[in-house]
Amino acid sequence: MAMKRTGSSWIPADQYGKSLPKFSVNLLVRDVAQSLPFYRDVLGLPDADHTEFSVICGKGTYIRSLARDMALALGTVGHVARLRRVAVGPFGEKDMISLEKLMELGHKAPGDNAMEGVLRPIETVLDGIPALAVKDAEAQRLRQGQPVLLRGASAPIAQDAVLVMWGQRPLGICSIEKGSLKPKRLFNL
Repeated sequence: MAMKRTGSSWIPADQYGKSLPKFSVNLLVRDVAQSLPFYRDVLGLPDADHTEFSVICGKGTYIRSLARDMALALGTVGHVARLRRVAVGPFGEKDMISLEKLMELGHKAPGDNAMEGVLRPIETVLDGIPALAVKDAEAQRLRQGQPVLLRGASAPIAQDAVLVMWGQRPLGICSIEKGSLKPKRLFNL
């Protein structure tokens, strides 16, 4: 995963075998689990060489870098032996399926309702993005890749991402720049 640095993508050096300068980024880590009273930030100690942590963090956080930095702060070295994601945005473990289950579903014949109960409406994923309704003429312009000028005293002037709805149908993701709605990604649903 690439992070943005001064507006352009920043790829970790080890992905390309190149030596690139490191830089520091301030990240918000919302919670490190506090299950054991005598080891404040630790979930478990399976043996003398391993410690288990639970971290709630935002996008752009490299957990492996966090583990390395924690080890350095303790005056030692460390790495991630096992990484398990238990939530992404509004989705928790109850919403996840295993890779084996996904492979099994991929081998079912079309029309078998293989994905029933597995796929969610696209709006579910985009729930945290502000929505904006457009009319037929505006939807047509956006579908052709053209910007739409937003009018009215309460019209937004700038927004990185908005979910554009055309009736009950999600049309795509747009940005708003200087009062103009510009398509970023359109859906073909």
